[in-house]
Amino acid sequence: MPRTRQVDPKKLDAWLRETLTGPSAAGYTHRLLKEQAGARAVILDELGGYVREAHEDAVHALRNVLEPTLAPFATNVDDPAFGYPADLHIDTLMGYFGEIFAGLLAEHKAVNGQQPWQIPAFLFRFHRVAFQKLQMRRDLQQQQITPEAKDSSTSRIPGRTGNDVLAFRVGSDGKLVGLLICEAKCFSAHNMAKAKAAHGQLTEFSKIRCPSGVSELVELLADRAGAAAEAWVGRLRQFMFDAKQRVPRSDAIVYVTGNSPTTRATWLGVNVAASEYKASGPLEVLEVHVSDPQGLVRALYRPNK
Repeated sequence: MPRTRQVDPKKLDAWLRETLTGPSAAGYTHRLLKEQAGARAVILDELGGYVREAHEDAVHALRNVLEPTLAPFATNVDDPAFGYPADLHIDTLMGYFGEIFAGLLAEHKAVNGQQPWQIPAFLFRFHRVAFQKLQMRRDLQQQQITPEAKDSSTSRIPGRTGNDVLAFRVGSDGKLVGLLICEAKCFSAHNMAKAKAAHGQLTEFSKIRCPSGVSELVELLADRAGAAAEAWVGRLRQFMFDAKQRVPRSDAIVYVTGNSPTTRATWLGVNVAASEYKASGPLEVLEVHVSDPQGLVRALYRPNK
């Protein structure tokens, strides 16, 4: 079935103080979310549950290769999902968290003035290079050979291509009435080049009526049982193949960084989008300042290590 997990909005608001600016006449909105000192513990468990659910489909895809012939597995390392996703490089986990957090904010905030956005699934099962990397580690461990350190320079892998997050609004007739394309960035320190790149990526996506991630969602949801998954497959397939169906679209950038500027409140423009964004919008930038985002990611993905 499609994913359904949420977090408590009151806990989210207690953790991140919000300052909203816009929308402007051009449809640009900036939302600053700043972590409140000592408030992370309030929501950490719920964030952990949200992250785990986001990866459940990828775990299913990994295990589906061998089920049911070799299940249950004799040892942990025999599980095709062993080490996923915790044993991937910290840079990969930072990227994963950025995408998941983009989805969480799309579901819990009125992004571009629209609620509710729905995210039927995250697309981590399509990060093939991550699966290949973990299979290599697992093979070595089955041979009782110690693999390279998970955060070594040689353990880095390319990121997943395509859309980071696709969110939707569904009308009373069950058809799509809104599409939100999210680009996510998560860094320990501010990186303006990467932030600008996100604006450029959304501009490129704006040229496409139906984003590539829609077909990936169809493949993913077709693998799930239940009426809710079937309904999503039906509406997404209709969108894919009906060239006349134009679903109103908006864009979002979720930019997570571990430091704040000293001479102003935000890193990114409050009143106008970066010049790299050349689409017609609307666009909302959600700029998130949290202390030690790498530490947060480690707490979520490797809580016992």
